[in-house]
Amino acid sequence: MTALLEWIFWLSGASIAYVYAGYPLLLKAWRRVRPNAIRPQAPDHLPPISIVIAARNEAPALGGRIENLLALEYPAHCQIVVVSDGSTDDTAVVLARYSRHVESVLVPAGGKARALNAGVARAP
Repeated sequence: MTALLEWIFWLSGASIAYVYAGYPLLLKAWRRVRPNAIRPQAPDHLPPISIVIAARNEAPALGGRIENLLALEYPAHCQIVVVSDGSTDDTAVVLARYSRHVESVLVPAGGKARALNAGVARAP
């Protein structure tokens, strides 16, 4: 029984050592063997993306979130679609302020999945 517990102790210690030291060393060695295995894409070749937000009564937080998305440094075209899922607050007013940069979709209350589907339908 003592031998089994000793094996479990050393195996646990070895797995912790592997996580903190062995794996980084393995990655460093792999990079020397295959230096160009992972090539980052050039910024010119990044695909355009669409970001869809489903919002229901999110007027207080929506402006900050849209500002955050507009500040992204993604070089390709970035379409932002905000779907108001039956909002009863000033969500439409906030969306009107960002009408130049954001596509807004107003749908009756039907749940997040329905709102996301409506937003995805607007994305190319």
